[in-house]
Amino acid sequence: VNRTIFGFFGKFSFFSVFSLISTAKVELYYQKLNSLRKMDLKTFAEDDFDPKKWINKAWSTSDSHEKEVFVANSVTRLQLYMKQLTNSLDETTTQIVTSIPRILQDASALQVEGALLQKRLLYLE
Repeated sequence: VNRTIFGFFGKFSFFSVFSLISTAKVELYYQKLNSLRKMDLKTFAEDDFDPKKWINKAWSTSDSHEKEVFVANSVTRLQLYMKQLTNSLDETTTQIVTSIPRILQDASALQVEGALLQKRLLYLE
């Protein structure tokens, strides 16, 4: 039994190690994504948002030993959110601009149909 296990791991040790490293990287990536999702963006949209209070509150909840890591992570998170927001706005703007000709065409078709219905109603009276 021991030889079989040793033979299996000996044969595939490179791939096993590579697989474990890849899995660890993927798990770390998902942990970072989950930590990004934890940041509440609703506070930024409030009318009485105070950046100093937000920074001090976030700073006080972080570990005292890892303040530099906290700052780096917070800046990275905010930059990623800004990038996502910019991409979302670009996509929405593109959708609106590309849909305007279709909307105008539909409005003109509705106007023609409305005029035809008015004529039919007048004819029926």
